[in-house]
Amino acid sequence: MKSRLTGIVLFAAIAALQCFIINSMAMEETEFGFSTMYTAAGTDSGIIQRVLFSYLPIPFILFLAEDVIEDLVKGYNLMIIVRNYNRSLLFAKIMAKVVVITVLSVAFIVVLSLLFGTNSIHLDVARKVNIVVFYSLVLLNTIAFDVILALILHKKQVSNIFINIFFVVSLLLPVKGGNIVVNCIFFPKLAFAAVNGATGGIDSNPIYLQLYLLVCFMVICLMGQKKYKDMDIY
Repeated sequence: MKSRLTGIVLFAAIAALQCFIINSMAMEETEFGFSTMYTAAGTDSGIIQRVLFSYLPIPFILFLAEDVIEDLVKGYNLMIIVRNYNRSLLFAKIMAKVVVITVLSVAFIVVLSLLFGTNSIHLDVARKVNIVVFYSLVLLNTIAFDVILALILHKKQVSNIFINIFFVVSLLLPVKGGNIVVNCIFFPKLAFAAVNGATGGIDSNPIYLQLYLLVCFMVICLMGQKKYKDMDIY
C-alpha cells in the first residue's frame, strides 16, 4: 500500500511537471500538449527534447500498473492460486484493474491540461476525443506488452527496461507517413498521432488504427492469460 501511494504521488508530481514545462516552452500548443507537443520534425536536439518531455509520465504510469501486476505471482493471490482458484478469472481481474489505472491516469493528465495548460491552438471536440483515445490505447498496449514479457522472462525489471527503451526508440525513429505497417509495429508513435503524421494515408479514418490498437490489446491479454495458466508459480 505504501509503495502504491508513493507511485501515485510521483505520477501526479511528474504530470504536473510536464504541464509546467509545456507552459514554459513559449511555443504554439494545443489544450492537450501532453500528446501534441511531440513531432518528428525539426532539429535532432529539438526532437530529442520533445521526446523526453512527452515521455515523462509514461514510466510512472507503468510503475502504477506493475504494482498491481505483481499480485499475479505474490501475496494473497498466490495463496488463492494454491487453492485451485481459476487463474483465467484472476488474470482478467488484474487486467481490469490495469485498465482502470490507465483510464484514471489519462483522465488526470487531461484534467490537468484543461485546467492549467496554456494554449494558442484550440481543437474541436472530435480531435480531442481522438487524442485521448489514441493515448489511452497506446498506454494499454504498452502495459499489456510489459505484463506478458514479465511473465515470459520471469523478470519484471528486465521487461520494464525493454518496454521503456522500446517506447523511446519508437518516438526517435523517423515517422514513415507512407508506411503504416512500420508505424503500427512501433505503436507508441500512435499516442501522438494527432501531430506526427504516423497515421499515414488514413488520417480521415483514425477509427481503423484505434481498432487495431484495441485488437492488439485483446490479443496480448489472451496470450498473457494462456501463459499465466500454464506457468509454474511457487
